[in-house]
Amino acid sequence: MQAVMAEGFPELIYAAFIRDLLINDGEFLVREAVQTTETVSLEDIYLAALDIEDVNTSTSDAYPDTLNSLRDDLVAIQDAAADIRTSDDVIP
Repeated sequence: MQAVMAEGFPELIYAAFIRDLLINDGEFLVREAVQTTETVSLEDIYLAALDIEDVNTSTSDAYPDTLNSLRDDLVAIQDAAADIRTSDDVIP
């Protein structure tokens, strides 16, 4: 989440993220049809997590199952229809 917020104005992104969760009964946006810096989706969070792992190579051998799970989930997220919520069971 911190990496996603570092892309723009952290306080605005965080506020938009919380507002979005409240409006949508705690459901995440899976992915956006058009990427914006005002919305935080699961895709944004997963991409940021994998970017951090690419930078931090000292741990890449320690968590292969976790990394593979992140990558598998990201594929499911990116294959999902745009602008749907996690309530649509995109990630089992």
